Amino acid sequence: HLASIASLAPCGVSCSQILSHLYNPVVEIIHTKVFCAPAPLISGSLEDIYRKALGRFETADNAHQLLEREYDKTKKSELLPKLFAAMQESQESGVALLWAASSLLDYCLYKYAVTKIHPKAWDDHLDNIRTVSKWIVIPQICQGKHIPEDCPAINGLKELVKARNCVVHPRVKLIAADGFPDTNKEGVRFKSACRNVEATVTALLDLLKKTVTPASSQSAHPESPAPSAGG
Repeated sequence: HLASIASLAPCGVSCSQILSHLYNPVVEIIHTKVFCAPAPLISGSLEDIYRKALGRFETADNAHQLLEREYDKTKKSELLPKLFAAMQESQESGVALLWAASSLLDYCLYKYAVTKIHPKAWDDHLDNIRTVSKWIVIPQICQGKHIPEDCPAINGLKELVKARNCVVHPRVKLIAADGFPDTNKEGVRFKSACRNVEATVTALLDLLKKTVTPASSQSAHPESPAPSAGG
């Protein structure tokens, strides 16, 4: 359990902070099993971590952009150490943000699914589907929702997953004799995914909350909305 909690530490939250946040004197869980906590408490913790990671990235990214503009304008060499430090902070906070957003989205989709189908069906048949396919297939299975693969929310998810995978599964690039490999594409995708992550998360959760009307019925029978990130 502690190892699982420690995996959240890259988001800038220590194990002790996470344990402190999970501990609730009204719901006495810390002295039995940490993950016996009700689902809203766990997802609420993930949302809190995501929000903190988002705020840290936005602060770091703004500072980096300001220094970049200042250096481009003045070309002062004394700005370079600050510029490199700001770039590193922006990258590190971006990595934490992608991890936090991915964890939150995965849990919210799981929580949505198990309100409609048996948890064992998720574990046996759905958990290992690739991330993008989950967000298309599971709402269809659970509520008959048709989600186009090219809708803005899914396109944003694709970019988030690609950027996250570049961080989680780095690959060696061969250097040709006539120059260095072009890594700018990955860098641009990474920054773009981080800057768009809030819109992507909001759009995906809105897909789950959207009510549907069965095609076989002429009258509207909106189904119960999916649970939000906080429960």
